Amino acid sequence: MATRIDPPVVTGGFLGPGERDKPGCTLTDCTGPSLPGSVDRRACRLYPHGMVPSAPHPSETEQLLQLFDVLPDVFLFVKDRASRFVQGNRAFLLMHGCRSQADLAGRTDHDFHPPALAAQYVAEDELVMRSGRALEEQAWLVPDHTGMPAWFLCTKLPLFDTAGLVSGLAGILRPLDHAGNAPREYRRLTPAIQLVTTAYQRPLRAGELARACGLSLSQLQREFRRLFGISPSDYILRTRLLVAQRMLERSPATVGEVALACGFYDQSHFTKAFKAHTGLPPQAYRRRGRPD
Repeated sequence: MATRIDPPVVTGGFLGPGERDKPGCTLTDCTGPSLPGSVDRRACRLYPHGMVPSAPHPSETEQLLQLFDVLPDVFLFVKDRASRFVQGNRAFLLMHGCRSQADLAGRTDHDFHPPALAAQYVAEDELVMRSGRALEEQAWLVPDHTGMPAWFLCTKLPLFDTAGLVSGLAGILRPLDHAGNAPREYRRLTPAIQLVTTAYQRPLRAGELARACGLSLSQLQREFRRLFGISPSDYILRTRLLVAQRMLERSPATVGEVALACGFYDQSHFTKAFKAHTGLPPQAYRRRGRPD
């Protein structure tokens, strides 16, 4: 029985019907000591001097990941349209405590990170895929699998299928202190980000964030706007609303329970803020996400 091989497609690819050997390449019958037996001619590619590899080559994606495996301090990941991880390079796997691609594939940021941070990562994914445009050099606080947080610059690019539709995204993380920026400016705000991430469920004010950072309220306001483009109070609200979106999509909790779990003092306040953020009241948003 013929044995098929499937190395990567190269320029020139298959010989078409009636097409003869190209200069410098031959269509071999694929026999020889390295591949016992014959190989289906339809599966052959063009190779210089009639040589055929003794084993299938890695896919183009695998070759790309191998390249990123040898680059220091570069974390590459690929996600599908539902923000599920498809693949990552070795550094990204280690960062998330994964021993293989199988440990990563099909999981989301919510499987690896605190809800408040994961909701923000996924919201950014949706922005990239909805707009079809890249989002470059965004500063993010990202904890590794041990919970140790570090600042990274993240660039995300939309991926398109053959029909021109967005099918997912690819992203790269680089440690901020290796990217030509001044990490101290971000590090001084790390306590504020961590406080919002872990305590968004309870009343929080900008003054408490400022004290956690050892800054005055005016300093905190100024640094937040300069580095993130929003105020501390807006960041608290945005974090709560993103977590609420996730709960409405995945949790059976009532709207009132979601409101309390996300730090809103009553359902009316939550509903008003949620509608201003998403364009829909909570119940309508939940129905849209659950058409059944």
